[in-house]
Amino acid sequence: MKKRESSLPSGGLPEKSVATFTQMVEYYEGSGCHRGEILPSFGEQVSTSLCQKSCDSCKQPSIVVQHLKDLEGKTYSQKDKFFPILTKSFKLDAKDMSYGRLMRGFIIPNKAAQFLAIRGFAAGSKGGDAPKAAGLSKEVKSTTVYGANILKEGGDPKILPDTEYPDLLWHLLDKCPPLSELRRKDSESLPFEDLKRFVKLDNRANIKDNNAGRAKS
Repeated sequence: MKKRESSLPSGGLPEKSVATFTQMVEYYEGSGCHRGEILPSFGEQVSTSLCQKSCDSCKQPSIVVQHLKDLEGKTYSQKDKFFPILTKSFKLDAKDMSYGRLMRGFIIPNKAAQFLAIRGFAAGSKGGDAPKAAGLSKEVKSTTVYGANILKEGGDPKILPDTEYPDLLWHLLDKCPPLSELRRKDSESLPFEDLKRFVKLDNRANIKDNNAGRAKS
């Protein structure tokens, strides 16, 4: 049974890219198209004697691959001449191949990407009858941390003033300098807490280096 064929739209492909071209060649090779019909669509005169009219035993796949590699090195202006030939030479089977599969490899150019990004921040339409969103007139302060309860019969904890929390909690929030920063400073000018931390981290780093050296030996 002969397949029902439908041609591409008269406007051609919406975007010219090597990825789309490769998808089309792969599709027609997979559906049993003779390479004698594919090669002329690269815009060059190719002898039809290269095609043996038997795709299962065709010995010319390297020619198609080579043409694809040559096409990748061309600029967009040079590629433009190939696509009018494609839209006339190739016919798509609407049942076997959807536009989604054909357009899967599209590359969005930089200008189009910038346009989409700009449009994302554009102002909306001026709808006079649309209700305006009510903004917060003042800051809302909560006194309870909702969802922080971990006890079976407990309740959500209340937020207390800073003075009612123990000093230990505030000490945990202090930013401790790393070992690399402590090594750059003069050990004699370090505060006692930083000096204690420097000794601890330096000993820990030396132990790790010694263990790594023993493991290698």
